[in-house]
Amino acid sequence: MDSGLYADATECPGDFKNYDLQGDPLMPANNIQYLDFPTNAEPNPDYNPVINYRLVGQVNAGESTVKGVELAFTKPFDQLPEPWNGITLQTNYTYTDNSLFNRSSTGTVVGMQDFSKNSYNIITSFEKGPFDARLAYNWRSAYFDNLTQAGGAQISKAYGQLEAKIGYKLDGLGLKGYSVDLSVTNLTGQPREWYQDIEERFSRYEVNDQMWYLTLRGRL
Repeated sequence: MDSGLYADATECPGDFKNYDLQGDPLMPANNIQYLDFPTNAEPNPDYNPVINYRLVGQVNAGESTVKGVELAFTKPFDQLPEPWNGITLQTNYTYTDNSLFNRSSTGTVVGMQDFSKNSYNIITSFEKGPFDARLAYNWRSAYFDNLTQAGGAQISKAYGQLEAKIGYKLDGLGLKGYSVDLSVTNLTGQPREWYQDIEERFSRYEVNDQMWYLTLRGRL
């Protein structure tokens, strides 16, 4: 990399000399450059120092009202015989809608970013003695993700994910207040997909691997 001071001789009339002393372990020692520009250079009338920039940023899309409804149901199966009376079923469904009305540059109508109209969760849990387990499925409908570089609407397709966890309390082993958990996300390896404006315009595919976690919890 060159070091030193550089200037435009056409904008600096008069004598101009530049000395450049470089130090590079891969180059011969005392690498000195000497530049001598013509004296009394005339200014260039065509010189235009103006540089045009294009700045891109996010702006507010306007006011919006979000309305929705959530339905939830919980059922413990404590009437079942041992050990199945430790099972509990939980479900919930959510519907949302918003008043934001926008169009992408391609004319696609989009609402509020990252809002699915429909989503639901189904959770089955078990707890008996030192053991506990949990199996959960989470799903959401398609939603507007963001705008592409071309100004089109990138839509995330409907997506569901299965998660599981098993745990064991270590109180019986003399470790009161401690437990160990083994959990996994995206048990089925479900991928994610995006498209631009219409489903035939595929834009993105993302593979989400299973993620396993072994956790030791405790209280001091």
